[in-house]
Amino acid sequence: MLRRLGLVVSLLSLSACWSGLPFFTPADAVPTIPDGLYRMAETDAGATEGETIRISRQPDNSLRVEGGDHPMRALTVPLDSSRPDLFILQLQKLNPADADRAPKAMYMLLDMTGHTPRIGILPCDGETGALVTRQGGSVARDPQSAASCTFPSRALLHQQMRAVAGHPLHDRIILMKVSD
Repeated sequence: MLRRLGLVVSLLSLSACWSGLPFFTPADAVPTIPDGLYRMAETDAGATEGETIRISRQPDNSLRVEGGDHPMRALTVPLDSSRPDLFILQLQKLNPADADRAPKAMYMLLDMTGHTPRIGILPCDGETGALVTRQGGSVARDPQSAASCTFPSRALLHQQMRAVAGHPLHDRIILMKVSD
């Protein structure tokens, strides 16, 4: 899926599979990914393949992510105290031109087990899509990419993140540190 869409475009365009309002604030965030230059690659790609991004921790516990068309703000929020290496990753564009629009965030699962951060791209499958719709959210279907779930509440997003964390994710991106 990601090879066809383009890895960086998928991650940094806010056209991810799970989205919603920015439910988390820097007060919810914890430091996870160290500052540095990272190469993003699919789990089956070689160490020299993939685009690079710069991640830098901000004073408010957010992360600034640079390397795509627009800089992004990332928050890493603990998923569950019983799973200390798993986090909700909330990404938002940092674009003053969009200040008049409603804020939008995309959500992924961040796995910090081991030395290499892994980001899970979450599918908006039939079961998840049906639940989101029943709870007042929406599902957008694009014939050229995967369906996208827009979650109506932080509680539903958190519940579904915990459910997904118990299953293997097939679409994963690894962040390999290139330099500080």
